[in-house]
Amino acid sequence: MRTPACNFILVHCTVGITILSMSVMAMTNRNFRKNYCVPFFAFTIFHSFQTAPASWINDAGFMPLFMVACLLQGAMAVWGLQTRKTYDQDPAKADKELHLQYGVITFINAAAAFLEVPNIMKAFGHKNQTGEWNVIKEGPHDLYGNTPYDLFPEKVGVAFFVIFTTCVWFLWPLMLAKVDLLPSKKATKVA
Repeated sequence: MRTPACNFILVHCTVGITILSMSVMAMTNRNFRKNYCVPFFAFTIFHSFQTAPASWINDAGFMPLFMVACLLQGAMAVWGLQTRKTYDQDPAKADKELHLQYGVITFINAAAAFLEVPNIMKAFGHKNQTGEWNVIKEGPHDLYGNTPYDLFPEKVGVAFFVIFTTCVWFLWPLMLAKVDLLPSKKATKVA
């Protein structure tokens, strides 16, 4: 609530939704867990770095918890990349580790989102008749306007959103799709 919306929230939600979607697929499909863990863990590392400044200025009492979550999420992703490198040495052990890493990252993201819901709902509840938001505490945070998200115009966050969703949500799945262009023999047989 103190950061530029497009440079933090839009980017944060876009990458977070991608991580959670990939995690659901990985938790239900062993091949996905192994084959696509590099982009998953790369997105997770980016997500932890991108979230850290906003976590640092959280003064609702969750700052230490959110900072630990950022560090733990990044550490699990680095461990996951290492697990992928050594996967073929012991596939059964590596698959269990990947499952744990995906699970912990998913739990961290879901728990953080759950913890933010009361603050978001409280902010919406303070809208007054003029359409302006009341300042909940004594004023803006000391870092308001001076976060890493403020270094760039908001069109950077919008551009990231458009490029990321186009590439990761649309083009990548299309490239992964396998279309059988030749009719199957069963379909051409006449009974």
